[in-house]
Amino acid sequence: MNAFSSRLKQLLLLALVLNALVLGLQVYASLRTVSVSRDSLLELGDTLLRSFSGGHRYFMRRMTFSAEDAERYFKDFFQATTVKNFVLYDGQGQVLQSLHPGEAPEDRPVVNSRTVRETGDEVVFYEPYQAPRMGMMAGRSAPSMYMALTLDKGALNDLKRKTWLYVGIVLVVQALLVLVYLHLLRFIRHHLQTQEKLDAAERHAELGRFSGVLAHEIKNPLSALRGLLHFALQKEQDDSLREVQEKSLEEVDRLNRIADDFLSYGKETALERSEVDLLSLLQRAQSLVHYELDSKGQQCAVSGESFIVSADRDKMLQVFVNLLLNAAQGTPDGGRIDLVLDARRRRLVMSNPVAEPVTATAEQLFAPFYSTRGRGSGLGLAIARKILELHEFSLVLEATSPFTLILGFDHESR
Repeated sequence: MNAFSSRLKQLLLLALVLNALVLGLQVYASLRTVSVSRDSLLELGDTLLRSFSGGHRYFMRRMTFSAEDAERYFKDFFQATTVKNFVLYDGQGQVLQSLHPGEAPEDRPVVNSRTVRETGDEVVFYEPYQAPRMGMMAGRSAPSMYMALTLDKGALNDLKRKTWLYVGIVLVVQALLVLVYLHLLRFIRHHLQTQEKLDAAERHAELGRFSGVLAHEIKNPLSALRGLLHFALQKEQDDSLREVQEKSLEEVDRLNRIADDFLSYGKETALERSEVDLLSLLQRAQSLVHYELDSKGQQCAVSGESFIVSADRDKMLQVFVNLLLNAAQGTPDGGRIDLVLDARRRRLVMSNPVAEPVTATAEQLFAPFYSTRGRGSGLGLAIARKILELHEFSLVLEATSPFTLILGFDHESR
């Protein structure tokens, strides 16, 4: 299932990248079209000016032109739809002839070389013009003039607006695809977590049924065996035999506790929630295991700010007792167990030094019946985690040296 989801994520990511690449190419092509259109507009202006100044047809026929003939000539010559106006100036900036009289550019610079000025709505070309020498002017220098050609950028601006609108739509579509991809990732992750929980629940249920049957089958003969040993101990006068019988009773009691762990793990747990103060509950658990701590000269220090959780008090007490016993068994003699409450992050950090290096993984340590010690049932951590997850809390192994567990009491910590 994990391999399938991983491949699915990769395929979705690949599809997203390919789609982004295609959209990027389309955006580039659109922007390139705008750039080419602008270059074409500038090239049109250059072509018109060169054609006008190179042919000299206007000046060759000017002497016979009336004002209407000159205007008509200009309209025929500059018939491109993008041409807004064409003005011919003398050397002092006075208008000699205009395609649209009265619409000459207000800015009339005296230019010595071609100048292009671009605004938001139009492009204006200024270029010096040397009139041809004809007739009586043949021996004299031709008058100095210059031309101003104004081209309309309306079509180019329309294309820009459409292009930027298209680019905006493309970016929105890509953003939506990214959101869909992230949503699918979240859905896949949620599905995997749900599947893992279902698989774990099935395994735990099967182990629970097995543990319950095993515990019942063990406890019945153990009860009889304990009764017989207790009866024999009361009758026995020999001190050496009494010592053997007392040790036998201790081992029977240990087996009974292991069987009780089996029963606890296999039992269906119903929660009776109430408001629980974690500090007072920790102190209660500490008092229940103080004999175990005192026998090894260990200390247990509780610090931090307490907070309230909604939980089953007895079940949470069982969790704390199990974890403290597990810590006491793993801590060297004279060691210290630290319990730190964090009200802001709503968690409890339990840490203790270890007598021997812990090489097991978190998955192994929390697995039922796994134990690094020969005398344990391997259910202490498993039962604690099961109860916490039933509350929708969490239990995480943070480190193994020192051995550090983090109990999260915020649902978002899961």
